[in-house]
Amino acid sequence: MDISYYYHILGNGIVFAKGSQEGRRWKPGEQNRLNAEIVLWSGMIRHIEAEIKGEDNAEEFFEELRDVTYKYRLPYYLKICNMKEDLMIAYPSTECKKEDTDKINDLLRNLLSDLSIAVIDKGGKDQAYRILNVMHNLPKAFYGKDILGGTGRITVQEALEYARLSMTPEMKEKYIDSTF
Repeated sequence: MDISYYYHILGNGIVFAKGSQEGRRWKPGEQNRLNAEIVLWSGMIRHIEAEIKGEDNAEEFFEELRDVTYKYRLPYYLKICNMKEDLMIAYPSTECKKEDTDKINDLLRNLLSDLSIAVIDKGGKDQAYRILNVMHNLPKAFYGKDILGGTGRITVQEALEYARLSMTPEMKEKYIDSTF
């Protein structure tokens, strides 16, 4: 499967997850769902890197996606599960520089690691959703309008700048020196 679809699915997942925030306290099951999505998103980054190396991981990815979709009843992933065959044969031409995918993937991995820590913290909900806000534009650097919908693609620099604008001063200190 083309890596742009992984990024598009990742971006949609992040947007829907950050949009599901209700209140300041964790709702029952919310931490478990976010943890499952963190595992799914981390897996997407691994699948992207494998696809870049020429390995086809689409079947494994769709199995992981289906498990999370049905366990947590996530309708935004159900549409993607139902489009599996179309996504596996549709190949938009995605030209990505390895240095760009490495930069974005490294930042995403670091943010996912911190998100994982925030999600297990009883008082970490605000931090978790702050991290989701930082992350949500990063995948857009590698996809545009395709069979999943979407809008125009943004540049890697724009994605990084949008992420920076959502960061707290502490986050800027932690991530900017290593990524930007």
